Amino acid sequence: GHMDFITCASNLRASNYGIPSADRYRSKQIAGRIVPAIATTTAAVVGLIGMEMVKLARGETEREAYRNAFINLALPLFAVSE
Repeated sequence: GHMDFITCASNLRASNYGIPSADRYRSKQIAGRIVPAIATTTAAVVGLIGMEMVKLARGETEREAYRNAFINLALPLFAVSE
């Protein structure tokens, strides 16, 4: 199945970069942690975009009203700038 492919592909990558390979069970553990992180990041980005879209819908024309955001959930870091 797809986990066999993921395990093989990740072990080929591990071989190329000189990092330890993983068995099927370990690969499934690692992949299982990636999915919630993607969902969390997507939700945060949608929220930030939504805040900017509300400004646009209200007709905000001042450039200074809009913000640029940077998120790093691994640190955790949340930075907003003009």
